[in-house]
Amino acid sequence: AQQLQDEKLYAAAVPAWRIAAAKHPADARPHNLMGVVLDALGETSEAIKEYNKSLELNPDSSRTHNNLGSALAEEGRFDEAMVQIRKAVELNPDGGVEHINLGHLLDITGHRQEAIEELRRGIELAPKNSDGHSIYGVILAVEGKPDEAIGQLQRATELAPRSSETRCNLGRTLSASGRLPEALTQFETAAS
Repeated sequence: AQQLQDEKLYAAAVPAWRIAAAKHPADARPHNLMGVVLDALGETSEAIKEYNKSLELNPDSSRTHNNLGSALAEEGRFDEAMVQIRKAVELNPDGGVEHINLGHLLDITGHRQEAIEELRRGIELAPKNSDGHSIYGVILAVEGKPDEAIGQLQRATELAPRSSETRCNLGRTLSASGRLPEALTQFETAAS
């Protein structure tokens, strides 16, 4: 199941994780990982069910609380998502991904200053997390700090060079700063 998931063969991984869950009924991991696969397939409500099953077996899994919070946020269930992601941070205060996800959710829900603090903490703990740099870069651009935003977005593209979304965000920020040739390069790279 893990190999199928690692190879992004998500549809094939679901039945493999179901078999693993049946063979090891007291193990929370297959349910969490099946949730990840279902979420990747766009079956968010089914993913949420699997995350909840996983938490019944292991209520202290920061990773599963984080995954559940992210899935709930995808469904627009922000209050429930906030509870789960805050729990993930509580369980794993040194988890960069948890802080980054909390920062992103705080920004979505209108708590910009707290979001910035969480994103900074997340990037400090997980400096190679491209999503953290990208989200923080977009916020900095909106906050009127284009130079800082460009630095964060450039770092994000170094870490995830194939992310069209990040390249477009960088292109927009460069364009707004009058750096049109650089912006065009980012847009062209994103389109290729």
